Amino acid sequence: MSGKENIDQFSTFSFDDFIQNEYFIASILHPNEDSQIFWNSFESKSYPNFEDYLLAKEFILSLNNSQKIPERNEVTDLWNNISKNTFSTKKTIYHYIAIAVSMAACVILFFLFWNPTDPLPQDDILSFAKNITEKDEKPNDIRLVLSDEKTVILEENVAEINYNPDGITISDQKISEANLSSYNQLIVPNGKRSVLTLSDSSKIWVNAGTRLIYPSVFQNDRREIYVEGEVLLDVARDIHRPFVVRTSKLDIKVLGTEFNVSTHGNEEITVVIVSGAVNVSSSNRDHFLKANDVYAYKNGTESINHEDDIYKHISWREGLYIFDSERLDVITTRLSRYYGIPIQCHETVASMKCSGKLDLKEKVESLLQGLALTVPIKYSFKEDMILIDVK
Repeated sequence: MSGKENIDQFSTFSFDDFIQNEYFIASILHPNEDSQIFWNSFESKSYPNFEDYLLAKEFILSLNNSQKIPERNEVTDLWNNISKNTFSTKKTIYHYIAIAVSMAACVILFFLFWNPTDPLPQDDILSFAKNITEKDEKPNDIRLVLSDEKTVILEENVAEINYNPDGITISDQKISEANLSSYNQLIVPNGKRSVLTLSDSSKIWVNAGTRLIYPSVFQNDRREIYVEGEVLLDVARDIHRPFVVRTSKLDIKVLGTEFNVSTHGNEEITVVIVSGAVNVSSSNRDHFLKANDVYAYKNGTESINHEDDIYKHISWREGLYIFDSERLDVITTRLSRYYGIPIQCHETVASMKCSGKLDLKEKVESLLQGLALTVPIKYSFKEDMILIDVK
């Protein structure tokens, strides 16, 4: 890619546009002579979005090479420095020297501050999650644990919870900030779901069978939550406070983007990027992921695939379950979690493969009748359990 017309196409790009552009990402991570000439030419154009360009460039590098994201005033100073040298002299060489010196200064600053691969402090949310005393009870309703003394029981099938400067709003209830402890827990049992808006305006759709831990108010330098289960996040952009999703096996770090995280017991952990870019940090290594990438972790083995259509991974938010050549026991496990009904699949049918789309707003019996039309199975009820066997 080269030429004035193509360069101009980037002149209106925002930060988000840059970090989702394949050519831009490839140029930053794997520069060659052509791409360097292209972006040197772009930088010489003094486009109004130069600050977004620099932030996006350093964001990509910070995720991939453990560098710090510059503060906005650092970028502004950098830009002012470049502009001063560029417009105060007709000698073009000064412009490039200014860029080189300033970029070098920025790189030094990056290593002085945030490093996304540094181990996070142990007296943090992960320690809090590990020290929670599990109770034997299996509640049927959503529980919002605000402190040792206060737990709110929510009987709705889909509960909406909003954190705001005055406290928490849950339907018609209002809870003042004085009743909140440092960390809150949202426990969503099988058969229920929730939509949570955090204090930074990030929005989280919480699927059935999920525990979510988060601070009532985020710290000034980072935003952290802990997840067991499945969530779809739309993270509010904040370049000064990276957003970290912690799980038992890995961490996911972002600035602002939309992605799905699924981690249930011994099942594989998946991270699906809807938009933007993230850094997944496991015990093995760091991975830079962009839109439509699907990361999977299972039994210590990691894989990354790029899918043209990732809607099936997030369709649960709209109450749909889309699957393609999926094992029947995997399908019934998800249905069991979603409807809160134990479903036992006989081993003779567990490995059958199915493809299709189920409307989770229908009764589970209707969905099983539909499955029975595509694979040779039958189902029956035994006490409070559904049994599936070969027809």
